[in-house]
Amino acid sequence: MDALIELPIHLYRINDIFSQSGNEVITDIKINSSVDDFGDEVVTETKKFYFLIDVEGVEEEAEVRAFCAEVIKGFESSFPFSVYLKFKKDLDFSRVRIPEVLVKYKLGNGDKGEFTYSQTSPSRYGGEKYRHFHTHVTSSIFGFSPTYAMFQRLRKDSSLNNGEIKLSFPTRSGSNILVSFNPFHESWIELYIDECRYSDSRLLAMKLENIMGWGIDTSKAEAMLPDEDF
Repeated sequence: MDALIELPIHLYRINDIFSQSGNEVITDIKINSSVDDFGDEVVTETKKFYFLIDVEGVEEEAEVRAFCAEVIKGFESSFPFSVYLKFKKDLDFSRVRIPEVLVKYKLGNGDKGEFTYSQTSPSRYGGEKYRHFHTHVTSSIFGFSPTYAMFQRLRKDSSLNNGEIKLSFPTRSGSNILVSFNPFHESWIELYIDECRYSDSRLLAMKLENIMGWGIDTSKAEAMLPDEDF
């Protein structure tokens, strides 16, 4: 119970929100070998984190990146992951200096809406600049984040037990691409812990590691927590 009392309010439902359901993060590790200027072998390791989604009947990879910066305040004022999607068709972006496309969403609790996604760095993608999309770690003046919005709803009511997010993207050809995913599989927490344990957010990573190991019965904490609107 002492550990439960010390648990920050913004983390106390983590065990309820992240579970064995949802899209599991897959880790792809590659070992690279090269030779330096002195003829010595240099071995480096590269990692790729992704999950599988269905895109128009084809299984595709969606890349996941964890953001450890302390300024982001992971799991308090942000959902510290970005999901990166690449499509095989051009989305219906406006052909301006900063391309924009209108994306519709449906959250696991039934909330629906739409938001404008801006491609703020189109030059990095070259000729494929109209085929890329990624979620933000938080909703702000820079854009709406469906993953952050779903996380906030689960923080208010973890009994929803459905973190599925559906997104509909209009394409240049006139059709729509519908994708759905659930970023609340416990492997996402494991990814954050592994990636952030040596960063400026290491204390949060260590706290999360303990929380996931405790198996806390959060129902016992309800009477101890203030009625706070997240």
